[in-house]
Amino acid sequence: MLLPVVVWPLSLSYRPTFRVIEVGPTSVPSVDPASIYTPQYIALLAAGFVLFGISVVLAWGDYRRLAQVGVIRLFHWAWGLLSSPVYVIGRSVIVRRVAPGRGLWPVWVFIAIEVVGLVLSAVTAVSYAQQLTNLIRPES
Repeated sequence: MLLPVVVWPLSLSYRPTFRVIEVGPTSVPSVDPASIYTPQYIALLAAGFVLFGISVVLAWGDYRRLAQVGVIRLFHWAWGLLSSPVYVIGRSVIVRRVAPGRGLWPVWVFIAIEVVGLVLSAVTAVSYAQQLTNLIRPES
């Protein structure tokens, strides 16, 4: 559930740059192709695959643990293959039915992590927009 936090520093270090490309008589601001496929980009891709695998293994382990403590009608770990939020929400619903008043803290942690991730994404998007604005209207 906290796995996205591991990738945040890596995603913030990935910074493609923009430049003006001459296309015939006009100039077009675009991403510099040389700045896209950097080691940070490859590391982000690899981290995505690794974190997906880790989340599936953790869902499997959680499923086994809940079965050992006697939870009936478990939310199957294979839902983690679809996405980890699906497993977290489904698992929390089942645990809440079995043990009323418990089981929703993973959903709240997931929501908090998503909100922080959205804020970081917005900051990055503003940074890219600023780069493009500087290319379109260079400062005098």
